[in-house]
Amino acid sequence: VEKIERQIHKYKTRINRKLREENKIISPIPKDTVEVTADPKIVRTKRFAVKPMSA
Repeated sequence: VEKIERQIHKYKTRINRKLREENKIISPIPKDTVEVTADPKIVRTKRFAVKPMSA
């Protein structure tokens, strides 16, 4: 039982730490510095050969 409680505590603190770090990284950007482009541009495309699956 103690082992499971330790694991739960470890897991919860890890999740909380990640959430706090993400909140620090994400900060609101002032609208003056954001450039708005009318149409997005395709940067990269990939093609894959597709074969039918055998039954």
